[in-house]
Amino acid sequence: TKLLAATNSGTTTISAASVTAAEGKALTFTSNDTITTLTVSGTSSIADAVTINALDTGSNIGTLAFTAVTGSVADIITSKTVAKLATTITCTGTATVAQAETLRACDATNDGTADTFVYSISDTYDNLMLRTASTGNVDNDAAITQASTVTVTDNLTVKQALAVKKIDTSGTFVYNIVDNDANIVAAL
Repeated sequence: TKLLAATNSGTTTISAASVTAAEGKALTFTSNDTITTLTVSGTSSIADAVTINALDTGSNIGTLAFTAVTGSVADIITSKTVAKLATTITCTGTATVAQAETLRACDATNDGTADTFVYSISDTYDNLMLRTASTGNVDNDAAITQASTVTVTDNLTVKQALAVKKIDTSGTFVYNIVDNDANIVAAL
């Protein structure tokens, strides 16, 4: 920050700098200050990432990158453009299937960045198993299978649990089975 606070009248250009989120938020730019590549190391909150990104008034930061960003699902979705500046984006709490699809679509956007969204889903059986086409996978299969864990919020019958197992290829689903004795024994 001291280099950028220089009182020279000329241009101050720094080729590359690696800072923590706290250091990044403390940067002060004038119209003639430029950091060509600014990397924020460690894990930054999405709020800090948004604050640091806002420091660039157009030409102050050439390339901005974060090692990792974390925040609630809603905050990450709201600031997904800034979140994508990170290599790893970790969502705290759980996402609904619809929110997970938004995160997956953002993750899949080919914008030249190598980002990875990490999230968990908690939603109803009906939302998880929604299939608008008569054949093929459930509508949000890619978002569901990308999730770290998936919690089904309602109780399942054995038949429903077997349907869930078809999309639970990695064993990340958490659910309760409530059914009659005959159906449970038959499934064993």
